[in-house]
Amino acid sequence: MIISHSRKFIFLKTRKTAGTSLEIALSKYCGPRDILTPINYDEDARAEISAMKAQNYGKPLAKYRLSDVIRRVVKGVQPVQYTEHMMAVNARKLIGETIWRDYFKFTIVRNPFDRMLSRFHWTMEMRPQYAADWGVVSLNDLMRHRADFVNENWLIYTAADKVLVDDVVRFENLEVDLARISTRIGLDHNLYNDMKGIKAKAGFRPEKQVGEDSISAEDAGLIRALCRKEVETFQYAWPASMDDGSRSTPLSEGVSP
Repeated sequence: MIISHSRKFIFLKTRKTAGTSLEIALSKYCGPRDILTPINYDEDARAEISAMKAQNYGKPLAKYRLSDVIRRVVKGVQPVQYTEHMMAVNARKLIGETIWRDYFKFTIVRNPFDRMLSRFHWTMEMRPQYAADWGVVSLNDLMRHRADFVNENWLIYTAADKVLVDDVVRFENLEVDLARISTRIGLDHNLYNDMKGIKAKAGFRPEKQVGEDSISAEDAGLIRALCRKEVETFQYAWPASMDDGSRSTPLSEGVSP
């Protein structure tokens, strides 16, 4: 996530939505006081592309507990208070109601059916122990063993099923939606042009499994049930051809849970 005091915006980062690529692109326009949380696997890419690194995310010494002291002194691990996929409810508590109210807050959403396919292939590549230890070899296996993955993004930017951000970028409509976001945070160009060449965490999904026939009716039914509020709020569907991805409605213009 990013909390930019210089441009007064908060970017809540969801999973498998091109969030890392957008985070790297946004980092280029951040200042020394802004909060940039560490990016798993792609911190070097951010430094190379944006000349910025994770900063200001650690826990102040005044807030250290005994366990934090032990981690810092014995293990050499810095205790943190801001994390990569931090939930809005937790971020709001840390930064306070005034900043939360005054700053522009946004995130990225993606068709949850398509996102779960991406989540499955990424997990199988990066977490081989799931197959070795649990016998996970299919999307259905993954959802039964890790049901928390299915609706994980909705919980990042909502509370009690109420959307807490001011605007959303649709993964299916990046260029148009990012043009709107870019203007809002004071850029003189479309952030999409910075982002489109960044392919963070991409390339895990086999080409042969990109089509709509790669998810079963049973799996689609489970995703639809667990992600009901997200599906309804952003009018997603499966097969994805039923959702042309052309909608680009800011929350302030009528999209609500």
